[in-house]
Amino acid sequence: MEVKAGMNRNEESRFAGLEGESISRDDLSETCVDRGLERGAGRLSADLIDFIPDAILAIDIQGKVIAWNRAMEKLTGAKAKDMMGKGDYEYALPFYGVRRPILADLVLMPADQVDGKYDSLERDGEVLTVETFIPAFGPSGSYIWAKASPLYDSGGEIIGAIESTRDITEKKKIENKVCNMKRLLAEVIDFLPDATFSIDMDGKVITWNRAMEKMTGAKAEEMIGKGDYEYALPFYGVRRPILADLVLLPEDELKWKYDFLKWEGKTLTVEIFIPAFGPSGSYLWAKASPLYDSAGRLMGAIESIRDITER
Repeated sequence: MEVKAGMNRNEESRFAGLEGESISRDDLSETCVDRGLERGAGRLSADLIDFIPDAILAIDIQGKVIAWNRAMEKLTGAKAKDMMGKGDYEYALPFYGVRRPILADLVLMPADQVDGKYDSLERDGEVLTVETFIPAFGPSGSYIWAKASPLYDSGGEIIGAIESTRDITEKKKIENKVCNMKRLLAEVIDFLPDATFSIDMDGKVITWNRAMEKMTGAKAEEMIGKGDYEYALPFYGVRRPILADLVLLPEDELKWKYDFLKWEGKTLTVEIFIPAFGPSGSYLWAKASPLYDSAGRLMGAIESIRDITER
C-alpha cells in the first residue's frame, strides 16, 4: 500500500491495515466514515433489538445466532454470550430440549417443506406466525406465540431470519377459563325448563336452549350467531325487537313507549298474546334482564319465555 505524502508516521500506522494499491487522505477519511457508520448502525440495531419487550433471536443463513436479546435471556435463561455464534439448532434446546428447526428456520425453507410443522401456522407473505403448546418449556409446558420473517441485506439478498417469541401461557389459561365458563353457562341454560336464549350487544344469538328449540322448532345450531331480529321470526313471523332487545334500551325510552311492561330493577316482565304463534295464537309470559361482564360492562341480554295459553 502506498501512503500519500504529507501523512505522519502515526497516520501511516493507523491505516497500514487497509487494503489497496494506493489511497489518499480523502479516501481514508471516507473509508473511516463508512466503517464508523456501519459500526454505529450495527450498535443501534443491537440496542433496538435489546429494547424490544418480546424475546428476539436472529440467525444468519448458516443457522448461527446473530442476535439474542435480554427478553430472550429472561425467557429461556440462556445468556446472549453463550448463544451468539451457536448453530446446529442449539437455540431450540431451551424450548424443546432437542435440536430441531424452529419458526426462524421455517421462513428460510421452501413453502412445501413448512406445511405440517405446526398445526396453527399462519402465513402472510413471507411472515410466519404460530401459537403452539410446548410441553418441554416451563414446569408444566407453555403456550408460545411466535412470529418470524426473513432478513435481507441492502442488495435484497436473504442473509438470515429473525423471530419474535412471547409466552402467552397466562393468556391461554384465562381464555380456557372463559371458554369453560361459557360452556358451563350454556349447560346451565340448557337445563332450564323455560325456553331461554341470550343475545350480545350486536343482537346476535349466543345461547338457545333445548326448551327454546322445543317451543319454536328452531334448532340451536341454526340460531347461534344469527342477528337482525331473526329470533323474533318463530314468534311474530317478522323481524322485530322483542323483550331481550328492550332491556338494552334507555330506561326513560322504555317507560315512555311500553307502559304494559312490569319493572323489577333492570328486569322486565310481560304477558302478551301473539296471534302468529301457534295454531290460533298463544299467550306468552316473558322475562328479560341485561347481562354484564365481571367489570360491570353491559354485554347483552337474556330472556326466558313460557307458554301460558292453557293457564
